[in-house]
Amino acid sequence: MEALLNPLTTEHHKSQISQSRINRFVNKSRAIYLFFWALHNETRISIVKQLAVRPKSVKELSKDIDELHSVTSFHLKHLRMNKIVTFDTVGKERIYRLTNILNALFETITEIDQCLNVKTF
Repeated sequence: MEALLNPLTTEHHKSQISQSRINRFVNKSRAIYLFFWALHNETRISIVKQLAVRPKSVKELSKDIDELHSVTSFHLKHLRMNKIVTFDTVGKERIYRLTNILNALFETITEIDQCLNVKTF
């Protein structure tokens, strides 16, 4: 009866699914969840859209999205923690840009948009 309720408890499945594989799956699932959670906010989406055009400083981003410097910095911190944006230091300024992962995602979305003849971004 237990095997019917939980197929992972059968001997067959126990031998095929190692704990390390389950842990990798859980970690990847968590990373994907956190990635999309980081983008759940309108301000963060606005920042990503601005950075899709070109790298910008916090000052430029704040002006372009019409937010306070502190609010922009707060959201950039979350985007940075989830590897959506990164920065280069130029003098005393941080110039933010999208990570390679997100650039590849934008290129793919743009290609799909062109194929479907729609504009997402």
